[in-house]
Amino acid sequence: MGLFRKKPKKEVQLPDFSDVTSYEKAIALVQEGKLEKIYIIPLEYEGGEHLENRTFTTPRIAKLKARDELIIHDMVYMGGADTYSCEPVYRGDSVVPCSFRIEAIRNGHVSFSEELKVW
Repeated sequence: MGLFRKKPKKEVQLPDFSDVTSYEKAIALVQEGKLEKIYIIPLEYEGGEHLENRTFTTPRIAKLKARDELIIHDMVYMGGADTYSCEPVYRGDSVVPCSFRIEAIRNGHVSFSEELKVW
């Protein structure tokens, strides 16, 4: 038996947003605190305030996405990245992405990559 035991990962139960097929349904969930409106590409990264740059996600994923954006911001500042990419992945007719693929790229090579699973 080793001195240090690895704690089992606590499995996060993901919600199901497959029935959120309209902007109105998503806004109702925002008002209930179950979703947040976010920018896909942050305004600091020249994402723009247009509708195509907005979507919905859970408060938990919004925090994780913001964390990744801070990491990438530091990477850009330190020369470890020159491009940020965030691709929402949709499933069915839902207006809530089932995941986000986030990458930092330097000279055409991925230097940071994460997939955030929403549902």
